[in-house]
Amino acid sequence: MDISKVYSIAEHLGQKSVRRASINMFTVNPRLSTPQRSFNGDMIREHVKAQLTRLGRRIARSPVFSGNDAPSPPSRRNSLLVVPKTNEEADFDRLFSSTRFANDREANRYKYLLDAMVILLLRETDLLFYVFSNEYKSLVLNKLIEVPLTFLYTEAQQLCTAIEESPNKIYDGKFAFYALVSIIRWLHSSKPFLAKFYKENDMKSPQQQFTHTLLPIFENSLIEYLRLTLNEIQNDSSPLSPGGQVHPLTVHVLDYMEDYLSYEDTIIKSYHNRSDTTSQSRVHLADLYRVLCTNIFEKRDDLVLHDDTIIRAIFLINNTNYILKRIEKSSLSSVVDKIHPNLKMNTENCIGKSIKIYIKCCSPIVNAIQQMFHYDNQHHLTNHQLRDCDRDQLKRNFLIVNSAIDAFQRQHQEYIIDDVQLRDQLKSEIKKTILDIFTKYHSKFASMHFTHNPEKYVRYTPAILDHLIEQLFEN
Repeated sequence: MDISKVYSIAEHLGQKSVRRASINMFTVNPRLSTPQRSFNGDMIREHVKAQLTRLGRRIARSPVFSGNDAPSPPSRRNSLLVVPKTNEEADFDRLFSSTRFANDREANRYKYLLDAMVILLLRETDLLFYVFSNEYKSLVLNKLIEVPLTFLYTEAQQLCTAIEESPNKIYDGKFAFYALVSIIRWLHSSKPFLAKFYKENDMKSPQQQFTHTLLPIFENSLIEYLRLTLNEIQNDSSPLSPGGQVHPLTVHVLDYMEDYLSYEDTIIKSYHNRSDTTSQSRVHLADLYRVLCTNIFEKRDDLVLHDDTIIRAIFLINNTNYILKRIEKSSLSSVVDKIHPNLKMNTENCIGKSIKIYIKCCSPIVNAIQQMFHYDNQHHLTNHQLRDCDRDQLKRNFLIVNSAIDAFQRQHQEYIIDDVQLRDQLKSEIKKTILDIFTKYHSKFASMHFTHNPEKYVRYTPAILDHLIEQLFEN
């Protein structure tokens, strides 16, 4: 919009020199057919939208946001006003701009309309003060705001419907959640100022008080959005993350839970207005955690034909560890402790069980080494009394061990462990599982004279295997 073309309703009326022009605009007879004397519904809608939007563009700060009743400055995720920046609009953008709402233009525009409606009320009241006596002022003002209120109501319904129908609510779609909360906060924060305005101008009907009309729409939409988001998490059918790393669903749900807790004061009001108890908010948080864990534990790798228990163990280790640490380091800790008092113990038990499943990836190496020790226990091998069958056994076994270590290394090139401490813990478990027994194996059998080509069979030493283990998960 070209800011140079923006002008106020008061300036428009002043240029036309017709104080009742705005009244006529809202009291046209739809049955009149003469173009000069009537507007159709679309014309009225577009004219009202243009007037409100033009007025909103000129707002440097809404009167609602001044004085002791002003709401807190927008948080890192609680601003709606993001518009293309021009020199004349820069100050206005800096008041409310937030990258979290960079793509939520419809909600931004609605916030403009709310601010513009306040200014419209004030300016029209000022005009009426000089034109009409008190006995007519209230009647005229009610007529003046009739169509703008209808327009705001219709836009609110359409915006809420679009938000409820938006896909991927827990991913990019969660901008809509911030939008709903911000608009609801605006309406709650404006109540003291507008209540005084309604009283001073004898606007007693709820239909005339747009905050009372709009607030239930957005609050009902917020509660419905929470329900739909829960269903979306529960029905998420995405496969395991590549390499078993932390799933995007886990990250986004915990982001959402933290934001939910930050905006809980507004959400509780929405529940309260629906005659629900305050505890319903915490129940929703508990449900979010429950459906997230259920979904994560049921995920499979669609790219693997068989059920790969090792990659699933890696996946569960990463995600449960992330959930536990994320909760412990956030504001969710005190809340989740009340909902799930045994969370830490249960999560650590889950991680422990998953690590035991993961360590089975060492079994081929350990089994091959144990076979050689079992053969030695039966035949009591000595370096100077090796039979041909003993030499063949040593050659086969070293090749099997080499192959198992090669496969182990290739397998781990696909695995990802996100947390550094967890990575070190798994490396330590691997060393305890295979490095100790391999060191004994190498010490006993590698020095035996079973081949004239030892480089072919004795490819790994304890030092090389230790270095290999240290490099795991580093890609």
